[in-house]
Amino acid sequence: MAATTLRVRVGATPDSLVVCNPNDEAHPVPISGEHFEGHFLIRINNFQGVVPEGATRIPTCTYFEGHRRLMSIQFQGRFRQPWTANDLVWSNDWDRPLKVPKMMGLFTKFWSMSDPGAYSDLKIATPFMRSYAVTAMCTITSWPAASDTALTEPFHVSLFEDASALLPKEEGAAPPPPPSSAATGVIPPRGSSAASSVTPSPAPSKRAVPPRGASLAAAAADAEDVVRNWKLIERASRGGEDAVAARRKYFANEANRREAIFHPSKVYGMAGTLAYAVIKIPAVTINLSKMMRGQPFRTRLMTPDGRTVFCIIEVSQDAVAGDDDNDDDDFA
Repeated sequence: MAATTLRVRVGATPDSLVVCNPNDEAHPVPISGEHFEGHFLIRINNFQGVVPEGATRIPTCTYFEGHRRLMSIQFQGRFRQPWTANDLVWSNDWDRPLKVPKMMGLFTKFWSMSDPGAYSDLKIATPFMRSYAVTAMCTITSWPAASDTALTEPFHVSLFEDASALLPKEEGAAPPPPPSSAATGVIPPRGSSAASSVTPSPAPSKRAVPPRGASLAAAAADAEDVVRNWKLIERASRGGEDAVAARRKYFANEANRREAIFHPSKVYGMAGTLAYAVIKIPAVTINLSKMMRGQPFRTRLMTPDGRTVFCIIEVSQDAVAGDDDNDDDDFA
């Protein structure tokens, strides 16, 4: 594929996608839709693609100093109504079948090791690779909204991990010490109540206390689960890079995702990576361009059923004339 034909578009709906200028940290792309409003910043190292009319191409930026990744996405904004963390997934999806390489299964296993919320089906007519936002993103943070619209919020070029607002404790309070038994092992619900449109999961205390007649072994296992949960909460609450793995592991649990609420009163900032052309893991390189058979690389932040879409990122390329597409040795 020719790098000069790379085109990145972002928007709230397929009809509102606009070409963005990667690496332009001074001008993140504003988006405003029915369910979300905010700004997007796309970074691509050694970018030589299409830019908006009148814009100057920016090949790279200081972000990539010390980072081996080739592309990152960053956004900040507000959801227009409350959603649980179980409602928000990033979905890489395609409208037609893919030419799936034999080694793709190895990659998906490698992927799930770093992202426990990941799941995929690449052999169906409309393939997808998905993960919950709270486990997929490299950085998640939030702060109180300063105005009625996220579009007037100053854009933070640098984000630092702080997912404490999504964790089950009063905002600003330190987590209590881990409980010593199932009888005292109660994880308190969030201090702020969700809006009526969100149905929270049962209180964690109901999961922590074993049912009547349960064996001592089951009670001990429940107590261990509660202690393990609190240790993850404590680690994830500290912020910084070390908290990311704890946050991902904590939110790998569906019940924990259902208790975490994204509130309209807060601005959320998230950052992550995208592999739009090539996937590299130890001893394996996968050519996504060949796998997609000319389809654009599209990722959407949406609900798991796809009925509500918050934002879309689309990366497209044109085939190089004379490109040899007959090498099927690595493909099933």
